[in-house]
Amino acid sequence: MKKIFFLIFLILLSCSGGDTVSSSETDDNSDNSDTQPTNFTIYQTGNSNIQVTPSGGICLMGGAAEDDNGMRWFLNRANGGDIVVLRTSGSDGYNDYMYQELGVTINSVNSIVFEGASEHPDIITLINNAEGIWFAGGDQGTYIDYWRDTAIQQAIKNAIDRGAVLGGTSAGMAIFGDCVWTGLVLTDDFLDIDLFDGVIFDTHFSERDREDRLKDFISQSSCTIGVGADENTAITFEDDGSFHVYAYTSDKKVFFIDADENVESRDGSSDGNGPFHLDDIFSTSPATGLLSKTMIYDGETREYLIYIPESYDSNISFPVLFAFHGWGGYASDFVNTANFRELADSQDFIAVYPQGLVCDGGTAWNTGLPGGDNKCDQDDFGFFEALVNQIANDYNIDNNKVYTTGYSNGADFSYTLACYKSDLVTAMSSVSGLMPLEASNACTPTHPTSVIVFHGTADNDRPYDGIDGYLLSVDEAINYWTGYNNTDTTPETNTIGNVDYYSYQNGDNNSIVELYKVNGGGHEWFGIRINGLEMEEIMWNFFSNNN
Repeated sequence: MKKIFFLIFLILLSCSGGDTVSSSETDDNSDNSDTQPTNFTIYQTGNSNIQVTPSGGICLMGGAAEDDNGMRWFLNRANGGDIVVLRTSGSDGYNDYMYQELGVTINSVNSIVFEGASEHPDIITLINNAEGIWFAGGDQGTYIDYWRDTAIQQAIKNAIDRGAVLGGTSAGMAIFGDCVWTGLVLTDDFLDIDLFDGVIFDTHFSERDREDRLKDFISQSSCTIGVGADENTAITFEDDGSFHVYAYTSDKKVFFIDADENVESRDGSSDGNGPFHLDDIFSTSPATGLLSKTMIYDGETREYLIYIPESYDSNISFPVLFAFHGWGGYASDFVNTANFRELADSQDFIAVYPQGLVCDGGTAWNTGLPGGDNKCDQDDFGFFEALVNQIANDYNIDNNKVYTTGYSNGADFSYTLACYKSDLVTAMSSVSGLMPLEASNACTPTHPTSVIVFHGTADNDRPYDGIDGYLLSVDEAINYWTGYNNTDTTPETNTIGNVDYYSYQNGDNNSIVELYKVNGGGHEWFGIRINGLEMEEIMWNFFSNNN
């Protein structure tokens, strides 16, 4: 009779879809399962096993909610095959999420919830047939207690050898290290992944303030590199050690600590910031990609994002473009709005996105000189100069090719930098911004300065006709710079769609002033295309021709 019941169990296990199979008894059959407790539950979604070739790789997440794009990367690497989720608590929360909610086609999801140690052959079969294995959060010490030196551990290692994609979150990330904190003690390698030799992982990093803890783990273990991931963050590793960092905002990061307690970080992005390489994190060669940095200026911690192109060579001087967000904005958002990263890679320049401080109820750039009725007291002109000097100290930059652009209040600031910090600014751009009247009265440029302006005629925040007594109209600003640069008084003109183009040429030192007047355009960072070029490309072409 027991054999009949066990045969029914096997049929359910292999054929059910969206079903649950569980037991807490020990079978007394004569086959290999007669000594193995079936104290586990399997939640099944999808079809019976198929065989495809997975693409390998490892996806690790820092806990809390999964990053959807990072998980899509993981599922795509299974190439439509079968996913096994291993966990010691919870139930089938991953099944629908992986199988249907992310839009990636896979054959099945089998979540196995262990209630105790077991090497049941049905579990081994599922792992052996899986193209992807995911370790849920929970307790890494329990994982190691249940699986070390068992057929489960060997099946997982076999999956690694045959190129299955692996991944895990929280405790499921921690077990991937060459050293593992069990919650009680540091233990040696569990999964034997060559890529992570000498590496220990930690999770919930910034949220639980774990930097000192990870430094202690390194000092007390044989591992020399610590990797700490913030919540809602994913790291996707290729077999060669290169990786990308996924997160819905660049405020979420992955941190790296070496045995000398040096700390580096890499920001996440929705499309995967990178590629980076583990071997390069603490290399003497500067890291490339989008980096988050801070500096102290005037008693304040000032933040900025900096994008270093893959082509960066410390033996060559690189141009630098500064892009300033608008009032109430954040560099972490503006880097995606004013996205110069692909251009920086193809045209070999560094892009910098500084973060403004809070002033008058929102983040802002102080365009006014000290004193008077200035609403803000932060010295943003001094900060800009200090930032240029800091970047020049960190990288080989061309001081004759430093450009500024901005949106709204950031564009106002770009105008004033060309006035008050002219010795640092080669050429400037304004998008939906206006030149402050105060700056036009006190402007002291030290050299002819090429200017390119993009502005909409229906802008209600920065009206094309200016704000009386406060901000010049667009035409008044154009007149100021054409007069200062001594350009032709009659521009070359053209109309492309709803955009009127004016170019005032032949200024001193070949300076040029250009205006793109967007008829009907509002207060925005424009998505216009002129002769096949997007606004960012038009702007960079202008800058690169004005040194």
